[in-house]
Amino acid sequence: MVAKRGEAPALLETVLEASEASKTMDPLVSVPAFGNVDVVRVVNPLASLEDANAIAEELQGDAFAGFRRKIASLTLSQMRTLSRVAYVSS
Repeated sequence: MVAKRGEAPALLETVLEASEASKTMDPLVSVPAFGNVDVVRVVNPLASLEDANAIAEELQGDAFAGFRRKIASLTLSQMRTLSRVAYVSS
């Protein structure tokens, strides 16, 4: 997510509060040491697509409406991606 100028600390705090309130997420939340200081990155590893659906349902539910409003007021943009990591053990 890209915070409005100067709002990255508030966005970080809000994201951390939301993750603590969540029953479906245990995200890694980070801010860059260098580069764009307005970025707050949230990564949530998933075991299945069902996990992704459960998180999406929770985020869209009434319990998270306050977090959605606050995050929307603090951000310029956000991007959601779903990636699959594959590896071969040697």
